[in-house]
Amino acid sequence: SMMERLGGYKSILDVLTPEERADPQLLLAEDEDARGRVARVATDLGRAETVVDQFLLEFRTMRKMLTKLSSKNMDRTTTEMALERAEELTKGKSRRMRRQVKGSTRGKKAEWLSM
Repeated sequence: SMMERLGGYKSILDVLTPEERADPQLLLAEDEDARGRVARVATDLGRAETVVDQFLLEFRTMRKMLTKLSSKNMDRTTTEMALERAEELTKGKSRRMRRQVKGSTRGKKAEWLSM
């Protein structure tokens, strides 16, 4: 549920150092130092690194979304965001999987737009 997810996010944020909270790029960078920080957060949290990686993926997505929401063409923005999210989710996956995901997001609007 949403409350469980928010609780999980709060747990992750509680484990971060003040330096990491002030500069998320310390965790988002794709270098060994960032991977070490992710591993430490996961260990301190008592969860798998994939939980922290998922949190960081959602953080990146939200940051991009908030940046792009200032644009005037919402349909195009949401389509682009859906494609970017699909690309992030399929990074390192097979060509067939990437095409399948990309094809399933073409021309679709985000669910929240129909609410």
